[in-house]
Amino acid sequence: MTQEITVQQTSSTIRFLWTEDRIEITVNRIRAHRDGRTTAEIVIRALGLQHPHLHGPVQVNLVTGKWRKDLAKDLAERHEAAWENIFEYLCYHTLERIRTGEPIEELSTAEELSPPEHLLYPILPKNQPTVLFGLGGVGKSQLAVALAMCAMLPWEDNPLRLAAPPTSVNALYLDWETDRRDILWHMKAIRAGAGLEFNLFLNYRRCSAPLVDDAERIQEAVMENNIGFVIVDSVAAACGADLNAPEVVTKLFTALRSLKVTSLLLAHTAKNVAGKDSTPFGSAFFVNYARSVWEMKKSQEQGEDGLSVGLFHRKVNMGKLHKPRGLSLSYADGATRIRTKDVKDIVEFRDHLGQGDKIEVALRDGRMTRSQLVEATGLSDDVVRNVTNRLEKKGNIVRMGDFWGLCAGTSTGTASGGK
Repeated sequence: MTQEITVQQTSSTIRFLWTEDRIEITVNRIRAHRDGRTTAEIVIRALGLQHPHLHGPVQVNLVTGKWRKDLAKDLAERHEAAWENIFEYLCYHTLERIRTGEPIEELSTAEELSPPEHLLYPILPKNQPTVLFGLGGVGKSQLAVALAMCAMLPWEDNPLRLAAPPTSVNALYLDWETDRRDILWHMKAIRAGAGLEFNLFLNYRRCSAPLVDDAERIQEAVMENNIGFVIVDSVAAACGADLNAPEVVTKLFTALRSLKVTSLLLAHTAKNVAGKDSTPFGSAFFVNYARSVWEMKKSQEQGEDGLSVGLFHRKVNMGKLHKPRGLSLSYADGATRIRTKDVKDIVEFRDHLGQGDKIEVALRDGRMTRSQLVEATGLSDDVVRNVTNRLEKKGNIVRMGDFWGLCAGTSTGTASGGK
């Protein structure tokens, strides 16, 4: 009777099960070396025993065979099985699987396909990486926790006014910066501020090793807990090396890609360069590999029990750049109250508005000529002429002789967005 062998594989782990011998061997940390070696860590278990662990983790060379005979002799004294045959099969099929790679697929325009989806519209494209960057203290972790809560519930009437998924999506918070108490405090405070009467449960993992070195364990956690959304707080520590080195960033995004889930990477702002837009600190590949990039800014006076936040969409691969979104966060009695806010009402953010928004803000003070709009907005005469014509066609403003004015009923809340 031929023994049945079951194989389960993720992008970084392979599990073999010999049903008759009830032997399970897990293979991970597979590495191909320049000298021709292919090494891996294996863990061997005998299922059905009170203490099933037999050996490992131990690093082996999948290409050479000397270790197989020595290990088979050692294991035979503890559990009867055709160990040398088992190791031969293990090495051959592991090498075949990692060398074969992903199969070739045929793409056809005849295939029915829905438009790209979002986990939380418009912030998080589904199963893609998003970077959220800002200076320290702007509230990135609080926003990340709020996003996780929106996905987990799912929270249709959430205070962020984001389109939530139709069903609950489990989230995993990977934390290199703080600890479980801080993240739990954010959860409880947001829950209290929203008046939610039920408890929430967020998967949390305190991290210290670089994400690339810990990818196998994280992937196992993603599989075991059915995770669909991962938060990386923050990329500086998660990289564990020079953030300006392209290969470091490439390895980080490759590891995230292997998880096959939506991810949010929290990052810090690079030192301002005169005449250039703000960017995440480190290599340009943080922006290049991310499918969507948002910048987070805050406005807060000393002594205030709250702050105003602006979210500015800096990059997108598919779809449109979204208008800035405004939020207000107020703190009292252990509760964090989050509300949407028209970002055009936050004076500190007006320099970061789009050209059309700058013109509409200027016209709030009354009608203006084109030259007056140039002076009020700091835009060039040509830009003002082109943008006012575009806004007139959209019905946002109206021409009155030499003057421009806001149309009656023009919404000033588009910057804060909605579902």
